[in-house]
Amino acid sequence: MRKLRYIPWAADDLGITFSLDKGRIQIFKKTLETIQFPEYCHFLFNTEEKTIAIQACNMDDKGAHRLIVDMGKRFRCEVNCTSLVRFVYQTCGWEEKYSYRILGTPRLEEHLIKYDLKLARKACEERASFRKVGGGKVVAAKFPVR
Repeated sequence: MRKLRYIPWAADDLGITFSLDKGRIQIFKKTLETIQFPEYCHFLFNTEEKTIAIQACNMDDKGAHRLIVDMGKRFRCEVNCTSLVRFVYQTCGWEEKYSYRILGTPRLEEHLIKYDLKLARKACEERASFRKVGGGKVVAAKFPVR
């Protein structure tokens, strides 16, 4: 049996998680804050470079996804898009039983956060451990990886 390692995940990280079994993409709050909490976004996927970006957009833009964020209760936003998630998994050769986390790089002049999918880390099924400060605000998390 292999020993679990943990990925540090701070509240200021521009994170995203892909989960095939749920067909969803989780966008962390700091990512949304960096692109100014858009009501809609689209995903720009480059299959050759194996990168994906989240970009703020308008409702009428092609591929627009509505983002619903409950700031009082959550520290992330979930977008259900099984076909995109399946395509990313197939293109990147990811294992279906794992979810994958990636840290992004802001490109503020384009209102987007870019993610290099080659740097994705597997997250195992076990729960993350969270560190909180007064008032229950999450300031850091450690996610198990294999």
